[in-house]
Amino acid sequence: ITQYEHLCFLLYRSEYKSFNVVSMIDKTGDEDKFVGHAGVICSQEYDKAIELDDFPINADLYICPNGSATPHSRKSEYIVNIQNYVIDIDAHDSTLTTEELNAHINEFETKLLDGLIVKPNFINHTGRGLHLWYCFQPCYKTMKKIVDSTIDMTIQHIKELMNEEEILQLDSPSSFKLNGLFRIPYSYNTKAKMWSYGNMIH
Repeated sequence: ITQYEHLCFLLYRSEYKSFNVVSMIDKTGDEDKFVGHAGVICSQEYDKAIELDDFPINADLYICPNGSATPHSRKSEYIVNIQNYVIDIDAHDSTLTTEELNAHINEFETKLLDGLIVKPNFINHTGRGLHLWYCFQPCYKTMKKIVDSTIDMTIQHIKELMNEEEILQLDSPSSFKLNGLFRIPYSYNTKAKMWSYGNMIH
């Protein structure tokens, strides 16, 4: 399966007419700075699918994993359909080199997949952590409470598996954000100076 097919699986499953908002964040300074919206991916415009070759190498690109009613905002009130939630695991304060950190992340991923009862569909190696993508049949936003409960159960299970983990941290607040921004798989991480890459689990 190709990188392009991975991204199509994450984004183009919905029957709802909606937009996945793409944003750019400048990470070249001491603090992350939101630059603005870099565009959208429409859930029903397969012919205008994302082009991997067009990703700029000097920008950090993020995407909202669920569909918005407008291409101009990802505010929670504009969310139309829910089809993904993303568990965010990071190593913001690690003193390890990028190579050492990613070797640790690879070992942790193996341990995580061995222990998880419900495995993510897709894992994005962001360069400084992992995004676990859980994908399901797209549903209307009125199902949010059920999705929130599912996220909570997933987080509690992962926390149990991370009880001796000292380098990586689970970012629960980010993981609950159905309108959050998560690094686009196969885009460039300017801080880690590497391309993110993904593993399709099932």
